[in-house]
Amino acid sequence: MGDPIQLAGNVRELQNVIERVAVLANGPVVRIDDSLLQSEAGAGEASAIDSLESNERNHILRALNGTNWVVHSKKGAAELLGINPSTLRSRMEKLGIKKSVNLHVAVAAVIAITPLV
Repeated sequence: MGDPIQLAGNVRELQNVIERVAVLANGPVVRIDDSLLQSEAGAGEASAIDSLESNERNHILRALNGTNWVVHSKKGAAELLGINPSTLRSRMEKLGIKKSVNLHVAVAAVIAITPLV
């Protein structure tokens, strides 16, 4: 069946690809560019550790999904992350994170169903 650690890495890689596609999508139908798949596969072979930028993107996306994309409020993502809302917006812009009307729900569902057993 495979090594559990290897399977967990594959799940993380799939999750990262889906999150990137959702963030970069221009509409409700998405296409996964081969470059996304190749960069994920190459990164997985080189190291089991995700890049700092990838971790930051995933962390911000989880906070945004957990707050229904509310950035600035007592229960907003900035408060949850412990940073200033303008800093969060700046990081989102740098990382190319934009709210996609229907796709952020799908990403949240993927995150919710990826237990590392």
